Amino acid sequence: MRRVDYLLARGYTALRSGWVVLGVIGLATIIRGAFYLPAVVRESDRLPTVERFAPLSVWAAVWITVGVLAVVCAVRRRHLGLGVAVVTALPAGWGTLYLGAWIAGWSQAGYITALTYLLVACLTLAYYARAAIDDEGEVAS
Repeated sequence: MRRVDYLLARGYTALRSGWVVLGVIGLATIIRGAFYLPAVVRESDRLPTVERFAPLSVWAAVWITVGVLAVVCAVRRRHLGLGVAVVTALPAGWGTLYLGAWIAGWSQAGYITALTYLLVACLTLAYYARAAIDDEGEVAS
C-alpha cells in the first residue's frame, strides 16, 4: 500500500506543477499535429474548413511547432507564460475559425468542432488561472 500512496503523492505533485502540465499539453499538441500530416489523413477525412486557409501540411507544422515550443519551455523551465500562451492560442484560434465557418455556412457542424477546441483553450487557461503560478512554475497554495 505504501507504493500506491507514494505514486499518488508523486502524481498529485506533478499535477500541481505548471511545468509538468505544460509538457503534457505540449506532447498532446505534437501528437495532434502529427495526425494532421497529409500522409496520415485519409482523403475522406480531410479538413476542408481549415484547408480553406492553409494546406493541411502547414497546419501540421504549426501544431507540431507549437507543441515543441511548449515542451521546450517545460523542460527548460523557462517562459511558462509563452508556453501557455501558444498552447492556448492555437485551439482558441481553430475554435474561432470553426465558429466563423459555421456562421458563414461553410461547415454545418462547425459549432460542435468549435466547442471542442474552445473548451480545450478554456480548460488550459482555467488551470493556470485557478491558482497563481509563481516564478518557479509551481501552483501556489
